[in-house]
Amino acid sequence: MRAVGISRRRVLSQGLLVCVALCAPRVAVAQSIRVPIDLQVKLLGKVAPYDRHFKARAGDRVEVLVVRRSGDPLSKRVSGEMARELGKLDDIGGRALRVRTYDYENAAELRALVASERIAIVYFAPGFRDSLEDIASELDGSDVLSVASVASDVPGLVLGFDLVSSKPKMLLDLEQAKRQNVAFRSKVLKLMKVYR
Repeated sequence: MRAVGISRRRVLSQGLLVCVALCAPRVAVAQSIRVPIDLQVKLLGKVAPYDRHFKARAGDRVEVLVVRRSGDPLSKRVSGEMARELGKLDDIGGRALRVRTYDYENAAELRALVASERIAIVYFAPGFRDSLEDIASELDGSDVLSVASVASDVPGLVLGFDLVSSKPKMLLDLEQAKRQNVAFRSKVLKLMKVYR
C-alpha cells in the first residue's frame, strides 16, 4: 500500500511540473504585456489626436508601423494581434489609417523608413528591451509617436500602457516625446504617469 502512495505522489508532482512548464510562457506574456492589446489600441486611438503635432504628422492618412523582432515567436504573434486590432479602427483623429508590419533589423534602418514613408505611429511588439537605447537615439529628432506594448519599454519609447491598481494607465517618457516632436495637451498629461 505504501509504495502505491509514493507512486501517486510522484505522478502528482510530475504532473504539476509539466503543468508549470506548459503554463510558463503564458505567465511570461501576462507579465510583459499587462494591458490587453485590444485595449491598448483603443487607448492609442483616443490619445494620439491629443498630440499637438498629430494632424501635421499624419496628413490625410495615419501611417502606422507595427514593428516586430525577427525570429521571435512572441513578437511575431503579438505584432499580428496588434495589426488586426489596429485594422479594426475606422480612423484615428478623423483620419483613415494604414497599418503595416515591419521586421526590425536595426535602428538606423527603422529611422530611414519612418522618415521616407512619413510614419506617424510606430508600435513595438515585445522583444526590444536590449535595443531601446539605439532605437531612442535614432528616433531623436524625428517626427513620430513611438508606442510600447510592454510597460517596461517606457521610458525609452514615448508612450506605453500599464496596470495600476487593476486599471489601465498610460505611461509617457516626456523627454523622449520632446525629442520626437510629440506634445500631448496638459489635460491628457494629467491622466498619464509621466517620466521626466
